[in-house]
Amino acid sequence: MSRRSHTGWVVHPSHGLIMSGGSSGSAALNTMESTTDGVRFKRDFARMPTPLWCHCMVLINTDELMTFSGYDSIRFTLTKKAYKYTFGSNSWSALPSLTRARFAHSCGYDRSSNSVVVAGGGTNSVEILDLGTMRWRAGTNFPLSFSHAPAIPNGDSFIVPGGAGDRNTIYKYEGGRWVLLTDRLRQGKSEVIAIPVGKTQFPAC
Repeated sequence: MSRRSHTGWVVHPSHGLIMSGGSSGSAALNTMESTTDGVRFKRDFARMPTPLWCHCMVLINTDELMTFSGYDSIRFTLTKKAYKYTFGSNSWSALPSLTRARFAHSCGYDRSSNSVVVAGGGTNSVEILDLGTMRWRAGTNFPLSFSHAPAIPNGDSFIVPGGAGDRNTIYKYEGGRWVLLTDRLRQGKSEVIAIPVGKTQFPAC
């Protein structure tokens, strides 16, 4: 495994945890690697179009994932650009650019509307990419300005737990709005990778 932090990541049913880009400590990365057991890592993916870190990545289906915004280490600036990776062809292609450049933001796939929701990054603003029309539109603002929070698939949508400032709240994107869940994290967290796992993967407590 390459040393990397502030990566984009998704969980794929066949490839397991996939991480893209990030910082090695001295340089940004444009590689992508995967692991199904946390021990053996594969890096047989095409390189990203540009080195990125503090970007976000979302799995659309078993053949497509997308990355959005982040810090472009070639141009030394935040970027509005977005890209799609296709597993079948092992290739990247450009998507319509975001309306604003973001850093340490979150993105999730909403299956009910076939849209990607991009939120936060030191702001509460939200923009949505309709995958049917491939057009961006403004979404309902997040309840507060936030960054460094994961977006975790949940049912047909996703949840956003924690965030910078070690928040312990959990919001769910549902029907185009943000719903504050009654459940809370036991301890506030930010800058973490959080992935869904099956109940059978851990022994009963």
